[in-house]
Amino acid sequence: MPNDWILEVLSDLKCFADQNGLALLAHQLETTKQVAEAEITEVHQRSAQPIGAAPKA
Repeated sequence: MPNDWILEVLSDLKCFADQNGLALLAHQLETTKQVAEAEITEVHQRSAQPIGAAPKA
C-alpha cells in the first residue's frame, strides 16, 4: 500500500517512546498505529471496488 510509510513512522516513534521510558506515549502510539492500519485498509478496499459497486460493510 502506498501509505505504509506512516505505519513505519508510528512504529519508529513507539520504539523511541519505549526506549526512553515514555510508556503512556508508547501505548498511545500503538493505538494510533492500529487506527491508521484500519483506516488505510478501509480506504484501500474502497478504492479497489468497481465504479457503482455497493460499499463493503
